Amino acid sequence: MSQRVLFFSRDPGGANVIIPLVRGFQDQGYSVDLYGKDMALDRYRAAGLVGVDLTAEVKDAGYEELQRLLRGISPDLVITGTSANDFTEKHLWRAAGSLGIPSFAVLDQWLNYGIRFSNHGLDRISLYEQDKTHPYLPARILVMDETAREDMTRLGFEPGILEVVGHPYLEAVAGEKKRLDAAAGLRDRLGVGADDYLIVFAPEPISKVYNETDDSPHYWGYTERTILKEVVAGLERVCAQCGRKVRVVIRMHPQERPDNYDEIIREHGGRISLLMDSKSNVFELMLCSDLIMGMSSMFLLEAAALDRPIVSVLIGLARESPFILDRTGASPSIRSRDELESFLYKAIAYGQAPVVSLSGYQGAAARVINLAEGLLCRG
Repeated sequence: MSQRVLFFSRDPGGANVIIPLVRGFQDQGYSVDLYGKDMALDRYRAAGLVGVDLTAEVKDAGYEELQRLLRGISPDLVITGTSANDFTEKHLWRAAGSLGIPSFAVLDQWLNYGIRFSNHGLDRISLYEQDKTHPYLPARILVMDETAREDMTRLGFEPGILEVVGHPYLEAVAGEKKRLDAAAGLRDRLGVGADDYLIVFAPEPISKVYNETDDSPHYWGYTERTILKEVVAGLERVCAQCGRKVRVVIRMHPQERPDNYDEIIREHGGRISLLMDSKSNVFELMLCSDLIMGMSSMFLLEAAALDRPIVSVLIGLARESPFILDRTGASPSIRSRDELESFLYKAIAYGQAPVVSLSGYQGAAARVINLAEGLLCRG
């Protein structure tokens, strides 16, 4: 009888790292139960997987209900993503532990590590800052690299539960380069002329997550709106010098309000035009663009995995950089308007936008499977 693994995720990032693992475990003959909530279910469907909506199976996704669910399914292992505000993963780890079932939590980003294992969500980050304790813990936390392991150790996590496995999602993204031919026609569909420069801007729902407005204090020192305004202002100055037309496609984050950028878009036209796009295939959009800009979004790392030029803009940053490639020095973030204008001029006028080589994230799914097999055999 094959061993049984229950997977769960709720946030898009968690779903992204879970999906390659589901396929990997299935290929190795494991029996898989895939559960999800909210945005994760959409990601499953887009990937061709059928996930069970957890809210249809339990009343409140609390500890006791999840304990009852696990008793009925009796998995040998539970593997989850981690969420910014939802507590379902946290209750799953605790319920699994009470039943003697090992659990893995797979991280997907290099920021906000601790709060994902705390009594708080990102919407209450000020409370977490006052009490950095982590009462919700799985048997193992699977991290992307040594940087993440070191960061979490400094936060007080026991090194013994941290396992470096790579990044299952970035490993899968690298295989999407085959879409290059399909991406060729997307520029025409987006209204980008043959000589136009196409920038994709990858925002993050900072204003929503941290409950901020343009005029309120900013946790990071910036928001997705302040950065987009800086980018557009820099483009105005550069286009006045080089005379080239620029099309900026804003790839809205799933958690953002649809009208988040309406007035910014209305204010610009002519040489610089902005449009929202949430329907084009994300990998084709990356592949047909000339430059991908953002802050610290996974979108930038996905683009780097596809060998596309990227740049992180963190003008106003008031904390340690949240962008992993900035922290490692592989792709330093832009911190000032002068630096932004200089970068944009070289990129648009001369095509000098650097490509970052990602390494160290391959083989992640195999490492997770090997870790699971070792743990289950010992059990």
